[in-house]
Parts: sequence; structure tokens; C-alpha cells
Amino acid sequence: MNASPAAVIDPQTHYRRWQNRILWTVWVTYGSFYFCRANISAAVPGMQEELDLDPLQVGMILGWMKICYAAGQFINGQLGDRLGAKRMLLLGMLASVALNFLFGLGTAVWFLVFVWAANGYFQAMGWPACVKVMSAWFPAAGRGKAMGFIGVGYQLGAALVLVLSGRLIGATGNWRMAFYVPAAIFLLSAIHTQLRLRNTPEDAGLPPLETVVESPREHLPLRETLRFVLTSPRLWVVALGLFGLDLARYGFLDWAPAHLKEVQHTGIESAVLKAAILPLGGALGAYVSGWLTDRYFQSRRAPVTCVMLALLGVVTLAYDAVVQTSFLATVVLLGLIGFMIYGPQVILVGTMAADFSTRRTAASAAGFIDFVGYLGAFASNWLTGYLLKHYDWHAAVTAWAVVSFATAALIATLWNAKPVSEETAKAAGAAGSDTPHTGQESA
Repeated sequence: MNASPAAVIDPQTHYRRWQNRILWTVWVTYGSFYFCRANISAAVPGMQEELDLDPLQVGMILGWMKICYAAGQFINGQLGDRLGAKRMLLLGMLASVALNFLFGLGTAVWFLVFVWAANGYFQAMGWPACVKVMSAWFPAAGRGKAMGFIGVGYQLGAALVLVLSGRLIGATGNWRMAFYVPAAIFLLSAIHTQLRLRNTPEDAGLPPLETVVESPREHLPLRETLRFVLTSPRLWVVALGLFGLDLARYGFLDWAPAHLKEVQHTGIESAVLKAAILPLGGALGAYVSGWLTDRYFQSRRAPVTCVMLALLGVVTLAYDAVVQTSFLATVVLLGLIGFMIYGPQVILVGTMAADFSTRRTAASAAGFIDFVGYLGAFASNWLTGYLLKHYDWHAAVTAWAVVSFATAALIATLWNAKPVSEETAKAAGAAGSDTPHTGQESA
């Protein structure tokens, strides 16, 4: 009898091939989410001109999206541990495609607020599901590098859609094209996800990554996952760390074009092009940070995160000092700011979420952390607006730097924290416990 094709392949090689397939699939899937989220930045000037929107109305559209995204992260994180990652991803992708088409048809401000807020909720189905997939396929020892690679994907997606949307609007003179074309691309990505993604190794006919949990497919009760995320000290530190990081992050993402336009007395096209350096630097930072934690820190994430956050504060102050006098220094520092923002960001919301949870609670942990983080994003809009109204740009940028330093100090409390150890997981599995670990043990 002839051996089957699968029988002649080394099992470890076969497993690695599947891991590579899943890694690239998640890379494309979550990177494409930004096509129906970051596209609005390029469309704002055209929307304001055609629909006669004032800055407060634009702020409502952007702000309510963040609130619904934050709520969606918490809710969908809980749902993701029950519905399954692939099902949640496809629901979020298809709904976001439809809502982007609807947004492109809108004319009334409250219609736009409602549709973009709904888009925020369905966009929030992406990240918890992706973290759940990654926690099922990749062990802690290599998870930092893998999650860093995913971070590269969504930073490139953010930069690509910004450039694509700008070119579409420039070529057609129609801001609505920034929603129609990216939505069509996102739809193609949803088809790719349906064909290529598998939730777990078991779904691909492989043995589970960890065989220590008595029933990996059994869902924990809602009260258990809620109790886990709300009572884990480490998850709270990570979540509050992301709150501070997102406060600084969205200071730059939401206000950098306006800041550059005003203080450098330049056109909006030039300002947006400079601001696009942020995600490009972020793509490199996301990968390097994860690689460093695995290669040199034995999967301890806090040292790299803490140092990068402190350097973010330093670089932000340097940016404030040179932005009015040097074009080249401004561009270089924006790239460094992106590097220092997205290195910690992907660790906090992705790697640490998986490290300090279990396979059955990974989506819940990621959703909780990102929920708190996006409250920081909303707070960023309020704080920056308040400082600009009562003081000036210097006060706002200095505040972003101070928050970065404070967040670095907070994350330093986790300096020696490691992922849940295999031995601890085995002990819990042998005991038959249905209660997830809190991640307090060291590997």
C-alpha cells in the first residue's frame, strides 16, 4: 500500500508549514482591517468641504467610532472565546465592508456618526479573534516574534490605505472613493480568510499545541472569563499601560497633520505625507520589539516595552524642539516616534494578552486590554483639544511625552514577568481545573 502524502512528511515540518500558513493569513487578514478604518483620514478634508462639516462634527464622527470600538473590544473579546475566531473575523469583515459602502453614500452628519460608530464596533471583532488564533498556533517562546510580524502587517496596511485613498481622491476629486475601493479590497480579503484560516491546529487535523487542557474546545462560562480579566493584576497593568500609550499614540495619529500644517506653515498634502512616516516606522518597531523579547529576554516583554516607552517620551520632546526649524529632523523623528509607539503597542495588546491568559481566555484578555486602550484614545482627543484651546501645541506635545514616561514607569512593575509556564499549565490541567491561570507564575 502506498503511503499517503501526509505520511511521508515529517510531522514537525508539516506543523511548521501550517504555522507559516496561519501566520501569513492572519498577517493579511488583520492588515486589511485598516483598509476600512484608516481610510477616513484622507477623506476628512473632502468631507468637510462638500458637506460643510465643522471640526466639532468631524470630531464626533471620529470620537464615537473610538467609543464603539472600545466597547466592541470588551464585548467581542468575550464573544470570541465562544463563537470562534474565524466566524467572528468574517462577521466583522463583511459588516465593515457594508458599512463603508453606506458611509460613502451618506450626506447627513448624524447618519455619518451612526454608520462610522457601527463600523467601530464591527472593526473591533478583528484583534481579539486574531490573538485567539495566534495563541492556539504559537507557543510563548516564539510568540513575540510572531505577533511582531502581525504588527508589521497592520502598520503597512495603515500606510498603504492612506496613500491609496489619497491617490483615489486626487484622481477622481471624490472623497467617497476612499470608502468604495478599500471596501472592495477588504471583501477580497474576507474571501481569502474564509479559504485559508483555521482556528486551531485540531481544525487542520493536527495535534493541539498544548495537550494540557482537559477540553480545549470547551468554552468557559461568561462569569469565568469576566472574573479572569477583571481580577488579574497583570492584565490591569497591561491595560492601563495601553491606555497611556494610546493617549500618546492618538495624539500623533489624530493631530499630527494639523500640527505640522500649522507650525510648519505647509499645505495639508505635505503634512499628511510626513504623518504617513509614523506607521512606516511603526512597522519596523512592531517586528523588532517582538524579536528582542524572544531573542534576548527569554519572552519577558516588559523590559523592551518599558525602554521603548521611555524613549518615546524623549523623542517626543526632541520632536517638539525641532519641528518648527528642521524638515529633515522632523521626518526622522516622526519615524522614530512610530517605531517607539508600535513596538510597545503590539506587545501590550497582542503578546502580553496571550502570555497572561490561556487558550480559552486569549480573546477575552485581548478585548479587555484594547477596550481600556481605546478609552485612552478617546481621552487623547479630549485632552489635546483642551490644551490647544487653553494653551498651545507645545503644551499638548509635552503632555504626550509626560504620559509616555508615566506609562514606562507603570510597565516597569512587570519587569520580571514571564508567560504562564508549561509546568504550571500542566499542573492545572492535571488538577482538572476549569479556572484559567492569572499568569502570576514565572516560566
